Order: sequence, then C-alpha cells, then structure tokens
Amino acid sequence: GSVQDIPQGREQREALRSSEARLRLLIENTPVAVAMFDTDMRYIHTSRRWLEDHGLEGRDIIGRSHYEVFPEVGAVPRFVEIHERALRGDKFDLQEDCWTRADGNKEWTQWAILPWYEGAEVRGIVLFTETITARKQAEAALRTNEAMIRAAMDKAPIGKALVRPDGRFLRVNPALCRLLGYSEEELLAADFQRITHAEDLVADLANLRALLEGRITNYQKEKRYLHRDGRVIWVELSVSLVRRDDGEVDFFVSQIQDITHRKAVERIKDEFVSVVTQDVCVPLTVIRDSLQTISRMHDIEMPHAVRRLLEASGTSCERL
Repeated sequence: GSVQDIPQGREQREALRSSEARLRLLIENTPVAVAMFDTDMRYIHTSRRWLEDHGLEGRDIIGRSHYEVFPEVGAVPRFVEIHERALRGDKFDLQEDCWTRADGNKEWTQWAILPWYEGAEVRGIVLFTETITARKQAEAALRTNEAMIRAAMDKAPIGKALVRPDGRFLRVNPALCRLLGYSEEELLAADFQRITHAEDLVADLANLRALLEGRITNYQKEKRYLHRDGRVIWVELSVSLVRRDDGEVDFFVSQIQDITHRKAVERIKDEFVSVVTQDVCVPLTVIRDSLQTISRMHDIEMPHAVRRLLEASGTSCERL
C-alpha cells in the first residue's frame, strides 16, 4: 500500500476500538443478562445482570471458558451443539430450557443466541438469558391448583357450578349434568334463569342482587329446576360470590344438592297428617266428648266398674 493508506488504516482501527468500547459499555450496563463470547467460548464481556442472575458477583470470569465456569452446561451435548452452530452463523430466537445446576437445583432459563461478526467472519456469539425458574414454579403451582379445583369439581357427589354475573354457566361438574339431564356443552351455552322454575326465579334474583350489593356474603335456599325432560327437580342451593383483587365481581360459586326425594317424603308426611286430622282426630273428638257427657250424667246410676271403663276410655282418647 501507499503512505496514504497508513492514516486510513489507523482511523479504521480507532473506529473499531471505539465501536468495541461502546459495545462493551452497552453490554455491561444493559438491564438484561447478556454475555459475549469469542470463538473458543471464552468470556469477553458480561452485563451486571448476567453476574447477578448466575451467582457470579465478585468473580473475574473474563477470558475464562463458559464450560469452565459452568461445567454442567458443557456436560449437555445439546447446549454445546447449539453454541457450535451459532459460531457457524446460526441464530436462535427466544427459547426455554430446564437444566441442572452444579448444586443440584433445577433452573429454568429463557435464552436467545446471536453470532457476532468482524466483517464477514463470525468472531463469537452473544448469549441473552433470563432466569424464569420462579415463573415456572408459579405456573406449575397454578396448574396443580387448577387440577385440584377441577378434581374437586369433577369428583364432588353434588352439583357444582361457577356462574358469571349475568347468569351464564362458566363451569359445571358431572354431578350437575346428571342431576339436570343436560350435557356440559348444553349447560355452558345456557344460563341458570332458563332452567329455574318460574315461581322461584324472582326470589333467586333478589338474593343475587343482595350478594352483588354486599348486603349478604352468601345464601342458601330451596328452589326448583326444570329437568331436560320437563320434570321438576327440587334442590338445596348454596351460593357465594368471588371478587377479583380490584373488588370487581368475578363469578358466583353454586352448590346444588338434589332434595327431590326429601321433598316427596315431606309431602307424604303432610298428606298423612292431613289424613290423620280428618279421619282420626275428628272421630276421636266426638268419642271423647260423648264419653265426657256420659260421665257427667249424675242422674243415672252406673256401676263402679262401668264408670272406671268410661274414665279409662276418655284418657285413651286424650292420649290418641
């Protein structure tokens, strides 16, 4: 080259050093976990978040191999292969992985990898990570809770339902479907108003308004539902209200127990009492009054044994 090429080459080197300095400053101060590696997977730059997330504060890892710092990563062939592919120019968008740390703890990480270049040549990779173990644990706990709630709903021997404020069913359990004769899909497409006996709907809605207005926290009542085949089902209904953290109404929790048999027994009992009143008590009253009248007849001489029989008969009538 000519003498004129020397200043130009110096400017390019200075520009490159300036660019590297800006990149180092950016990586070191970025709020996400970032590490920059050379082609031998040695650390070149790291962000503070990288050191914090991976428990490396106070350690000088620049120039050391990533697999030396994290032997457990180097022991996973899949991770090593991903790094090698990235060093050949492949890019890896956001992904999630679970791996076992050296201390035996499981850690979930969300990561992405980009190769970095000098000219057209790959000179290393940039690794972005975010530790999401807490989030994954929370998600697993939520799934467990949901599974428990679903099991509690599905295995319950009585009808259970979650109901929207407008009365539409949000979730129903098999016991309720069996009780009312509808499939789950049919109930989820309906509302409780449609299957409630017309004579019970006004009182039901009044109780729901009291719940919504905060005047009561729950209520229990006997009501009638209409079975899919048209017959009337008596139930004992218990309802409570669930609100979101902001105080807005989320849904109602309803428990529905079939009391049709109990109501039938009560009806038979009432009919029996009515029959006893009409067919037994009235004649007994006539007999009792007649015996009392005879007992008070002093102008008739009655043997002592007869009078004792009259008194015993009167006592029996009273007891009956």
